[in-house]
Amino acid sequence: MNKEGAIVFQVQQSDNGLIVSAPAQDVVARLKVADWGWKTSWGTSTSGGVVLEVQGHFLKDNAAAATFEILALSDGRTTIYVEGNRGKAMNAMGGNIFNAGVKRFQKKALEKARQILAGT
Repeated sequence: MNKEGAIVFQVQQSDNGLIVSAPAQDVVARLKVADWGWKTSWGTSTSGGVVLEVQGHFLKDNAAAATFEILALSDGRTTIYVEGNRGKAMNAMGGNIFNAGVKRFQKKALEKARQILAGT
C-alpha cells in the first residue's frame, strides 16, 4: 500500500509497454478511475483485450494519442502494449514530421500509466 492506503501493483517496463502483477480487471479498474490529465476513451480490441486511448498534445497545437491494449496473461498478470499515433488532423496532413513528438507523448503517457499503477 502507498501512503494514501491504495494497493500498489508491481510494474515492470517491457520493450513496448508494461507488465503488471495484477489481474487485468484490477488494472483496468485502477486506470479508469485515475486522473490522467488528458482526454481518455475506452473500447475493446479485436483480440478481446481492453483498449484505452489517451489523447494529448505536443508542440502546442499538434495532437497526439497513445493507445494502450490491456491483456490478461495466464499467470494472473497483465500486459499493457502501447502505441503512439498522430491525431486526426496530423494524419490528414500526411507527413511524418511530427513522429518525434508522438513518440515523446507516448513515453509520457506510458510513464503516467506506470505511476498510476505503482501508486507513485
